Amino acid sequence: MSNNTKYIYHLFLFFLLGFQFSYVQAHQQHVNFTENKGQWFNQVNFKADLDGGALFIENKCFTYHFYNKAALQKNHINPNGKFQPVNTHAFKMNFLKANENIVFSKSEKNKSHKNYFIGNQSKRWASNVNSFGRILAKNIYDGIDMETEGIQNGIKYQFNVAPNANYRQIQLSFEGAEKIWLKNNQLHIKTSVNEMLDQAPIAWQMIGGKKIDIACKYVLNRATISFD
Repeated sequence: MSNNTKYIYHLFLFFLLGFQFSYVQAHQQHVNFTENKGQWFNQVNFKADLDGGALFIENKCFTYHFYNKAALQKNHINPNGKFQPVNTHAFKMNFLKANENIVFSKSEKNKSHKNYFIGNQSKRWASNVNSFGRILAKNIYDGIDMETEGIQNGIKYQFNVAPNANYRQIQLSFEGAEKIWLKNNQLHIKTSVNEMLDQAPIAWQMIGGKKIDIACKYVLNRATISFD
C-alpha cells in the first residue's frame, strides 16, 4: 500500500458495526466533531478534521473529502514559487433507505470552542462553536442507532441493533469513489488521491452477560455494502 492508504477496522457489538481509521500521521491528534451553527451548508450537521481531509456528517450520509498531501507539502517548501495544483477527491457513504426522523445527540463536549468568520457575509459567521467527542444518530433505521466516536487520529462508527430489529436494514452505498472491491473479506475504497481499507467485520451478541461471537462478512452489490 502507498503512504496514502487509510486503514479502517469494522466492529460489531450486538450487531454493532464500527469502523475506525488507524492511519498513523506525524502529529497524533484526537478527532472531534464540530457542530454547524451556520458556518457551513445547511445539510451538514457536524464536521471532523481527518488526516489529509475531512468528514462531514449529514442526515443520511457521510461525505469524505481528501486532498493530495504530497502535492500540498511540496507547495509549502517550494523555493521557486512555482506551485502545482493540489488534487482533491470527495465521495459519499449513503445510508440507503434510512429513516427521515433521525435525531442527533452529542456528548463529551470539549472545553475549548471555535469562531468562524467566513468571507464578508455575516450570516456565515459563527462564534462559540462547540466540538464533541461522540455523536449519536437515534433511529437511523427502525430499532437501530448509529454512534460515531472520535478516537486518536481517526473515527469509529457503530450500529447498535435492538433485540428483534433487522440488521439487514443497514446498507451503505458509496457514491463517487473510483473503485470498490472485496478481497479476503476486506473492503477496498480507492479515490484519486488515496486508498482506504476496511478490515473484515466482527460480530457478536451479548446473551446472559456473555459475548457470543457471530460469523460476519461483507456483501458487495455494485457499490453497496451490506452484511451477512
